[in-house]
Amino acid sequence: MKWVGLTGSIGSGKSSVGEILRRRGYPVVSADALAREAVQKGSPILETIVEEFGAQALSPEGDLDRQTLAELVFSQPKELQKLEALIHPEVRRLSRERRQSLEKQGHEMAFYDVPLLFEKNLAGDFDFVAVVMAPRDQQIERVQRRDGLSFQQIEARLNVQLEDAKKAERADFVLFNDKDFDHLESQVEALVLSLQRAQE
Repeated sequence: MKWVGLTGSIGSGKSSVGEILRRRGYPVVSADALAREAVQKGSPILETIVEEFGAQALSPEGDLDRQTLAELVFSQPKELQKLEALIHPEVRRLSRERRQSLEKQGHEMAFYDVPLLFEKNLAGDFDFVAVVMAPRDQQIERVQRRDGLSFQQIEARLNVQLEDAKKAERADFVLFNDKDFDHLESQVEALVLSLQRAQE
């Protein structure tokens, strides 16, 4: 099975690409979904996060308070590194499980949507890597519309990610999400065709 990494900065359109791929019948595993699974209520990792960051890390319902924790870690790089060191090993373990399961199911190709693919040196885990890119002003506008974050909050998240140009240099495929949805869909179609040819 071809295991294809799908990456891009916040607001680039990875989720839209993933949705197009799913509609075409390709499995898409989300690193963000695995991260939520890793810190679900009652998990050992959530307990460790509370020990490290205090009760502020929890919502009144006992779940991880993502917004409060994000405010803390994105303004303090050492705190972000500490949080990632707790969560990322479990996310990698879960991703390996999903990959093995999909391979056993007989899929010829599957995708893993992982925002920090290059930042965490994961490129070697994949047969191919595709990066989704968009102009920075479009990225900021999309995230503001989707998540309601301020310009400063979005900038803080973008600043901990590798520059898009450097991601493009290291990727096997680049998709430009700077126009409408039809334009993005046509690029996904071209990506799939290229990957299918690579399998032959």
